[in-house]
Amino acid sequence: MFGFFACLRAGFLHGDAAVYAYQIETRDFGERTLHLLYYLVGWVVVRATAPFGMPLDTTLILLSGLLMTVALALSWHLYRALGEDSRTSAWALFVLLFAGVVIQQGTEAEVYALQLALSVAAYLAYVKERPVWAGVFLGLATLTTPLGVLIVGFFVAETIRTRRFKPFLVLGVVGSLVFLSVLALVWRDYFFGTRGLLVDSNIVQTSARAIDNAMAIVRNFHFMLPFMIAGLLIAWRRGRFWIGLLVSLLIFHILAILTVTENGVFLLPIYPIFALIIARGVVAGLDRGGTRVITGLALVLYAVTSLLIWVQPYDHRTRRGMLEGLRHVPPGAAIVTSWSYAMTLSYYAGSPRDTLLASRGLLWPEHHERIEEALRSGQPLFLMESHAETRAVRWLYPPALRRHHYEQFALLPRMRQSLGVEATPYFATRGGPTFYRLSRP
Repeated sequence: MFGFFACLRAGFLHGDAAVYAYQIETRDFGERTLHLLYYLVGWVVVRATAPFGMPLDTTLILLSGLLMTVALALSWHLYRALGEDSRTSAWALFVLLFAGVVIQQGTEAEVYALQLALSVAAYLAYVKERPVWAGVFLGLATLTTPLGVLIVGFFVAETIRTRRFKPFLVLGVVGSLVFLSVLALVWRDYFFGTRGLLVDSNIVQTSARAIDNAMAIVRNFHFMLPFMIAGLLIAWRRGRFWIGLLVSLLIFHILAILTVTENGVFLLPIYPIFALIIARGVVAGLDRGGTRVITGLALVLYAVTSLLIWVQPYDHRTRRGMLEGLRHVPPGAAIVTSWSYAMTLSYYAGSPRDTLLASRGLLWPEHHERIEEALRSGQPLFLMESHAETRAVRWLYPPALRRHHYEQFALLPRMRQSLGVEATPYFATRGGPTFYRLSRP
């Protein structure tokens, strides 16, 4: 995954971009050149935002919010270009704005707001008969995350509807050129890097993942689900164009549906279509006197519940707690945490990196053999818990359900189950993650 925000973080946190880019492990000239470009982009952005006095984390979150705003604006133009009236388009934007994963990705420093903006830009360009630009945006979306290529389902549906194949061929050629021109420089990391397509242990297809993704739709739209059903029925009666788009995108996203979950974030490019179909049901509900009040109440509950569940204000105590805990762990020890926390900690540690990280190994659960070796050899082994209860869990879940939620999502219970280790609380700060000392019984 070519994480755009990872590039920015690197440029922000490692000071001299040019020097650090050439200290990376790869000796490949193309990859070093691309890393150098990433770091320089980060350096430019942090210098541009410095006069505003914003911390790094806030800057990255703001960038996500801006990109998600762009995605919403492009969605409006997409709806209008596809012939929807302004009222239905407005309610579709309302539904999309308060979809859980849209709120989450608009308030986190991640790559998926960028992916959604590029995906909708590709949809819009294609509908406006600009297949070259659609291909450029498709290629960039795929470089942002490999799953970006799955939005091809939209173009397949449009090609079938319009029976025009030349724009589709142009899209494919241009998208491939954009993608492959960069892949030629970074193919080794793309396929064999830390989260490379051929080595990522999370890429396992199971029916359970499909169930998780179905539940993610429920968590994301909750009070709007009845209107999704109504919208599907209306779309079926009035013309099946939107259903065709939805079905085509879902078919092409089967790989993601059966492989990865993360609250449905990997299905994010389908959400503008979901939102429009739901909006059809909402408009129908508002137009009927008997259901107008119920529809209005559902819309209010939808917005309030989504904000309660999905908005998690960023707490800088998390960063401070991570770094303080790292300093308390003795040199020569190994620290187990989630992959995302390990990557975040490597950025937060800053330079010179060897003062904190090189003297302490960072591992994540997929490093099963290395963790086992540390336990056998007597190397000090610690765990930094990456799971934190959300506000909604604290406020809405009864104690028994909170315990079940912890056992299901926290890292420590998984480690106990897979390795049979004992954990002793070692270090914690208010608002920061808890560090545990791991040992065999």
